[in-house]
Amino acid sequence: MRIHLDQPSLEVWRDDELVFSTTPAIGSSRAPTPLGRWFIRDIFQWDETSVYGPWVLALAAYSDQIEKINGSDAVVAIHGTNRPDLLGQAVSLGCIRLHNDDVTRLAQTVPVGTPVEVVASSG
Repeated sequence: MRIHLDQPSLEVWRDDELVFSTTPAIGSSRAPTPLGRWFIRDIFQWDETSVYGPWVLALAAYSDQIEKINGSDAVVAIHGTNRPDLLGQAVSLGCIRLHNDDVTRLAQTVPVGTPVEVVASSG
């Protein structure tokens, strides 16, 4: 999986074939999504009416700017959103927000351990 921050996109590749692509919301300038090579360390269902949507895919990545979120370590995750109007924008606390339908599809497609590369440029 690759996440591009310059023109926000999330891509899932299987070998050389693009099998899924969507436009996420990404971290704001105050709390940017950290660049690097990570992996999905946990996938769990959540309350679909919440700010996190129906699924959370926790990465093995932590915020460089925020120490705690809701009293826990600031783990970066791919999750749904109750604000789909903000997709494509840099508005999160470092997480990657997807439309709830897209995060559901992703949670049902990729396993724990899937590599995730966050890059600055799509070029």
